[in-house]
Amino acid sequence: MENKTEIAFFDVETTVPTRPGQGYAILEFGAILVCPQKLEEIRSYSTLVRPSNPKLISSLSVRCNGIIPEAVVSAPSFADIADTVYDILHGRIWAGHNIVRFDCARIREAFAEIGREAPEPKGTIDSLALLTQKFGRRAGNMKVRLLLWLLLLLMMFVCFVLTFFMIDTRWQALQIILGLATKHTGKISYVF
Repeated sequence: MENKTEIAFFDVETTVPTRPGQGYAILEFGAILVCPQKLEEIRSYSTLVRPSNPKLISSLSVRCNGIIPEAVVSAPSFADIADTVYDILHGRIWAGHNIVRFDCARIREAFAEIGREAPEPKGTIDSLALLTQKFGRRAGNMKVRLLLWLLLLLMMFVCFVLTFFMIDTRWQALQIILGLATKHTGKISYVF
């Protein structure tokens, strides 16, 4: 496996199975590659995905993720984006919320469905596991806005840890992280 140092923060949106034995279909894939040394976004990619069977997009799926059947009619299929997804994910550290139990499994299933080898992570950082330690079982039901803030904090923490050992001073690391937070949120509150 090639030695890639970037962290791939990613998320998938899927259909919601409505009967036993019915699988999931990916409806959206999004990822951001971050260089942990420079704390810079290297690449981002996001697309809706047309499922092989549009009838899998039930009203329950729409309530969960807001993606309606008409939105994916002209979207690429997973087979169409598989090379890009593989390139973004393979050999990198994967990070996200509930990725170990959900997103990683959906990626593997989608690649298996098209007869392709699935990408493999160098490691995983799952914010659900970290948040569960602090918030208990309710961490799995947190709203997206809160999750985005917590994921940003997680990203800053991971980058801080990785950067801490690669630069001259702790103050320099703090300045880099606060700069990254400001870039992505437009403002930052300092609490010391």
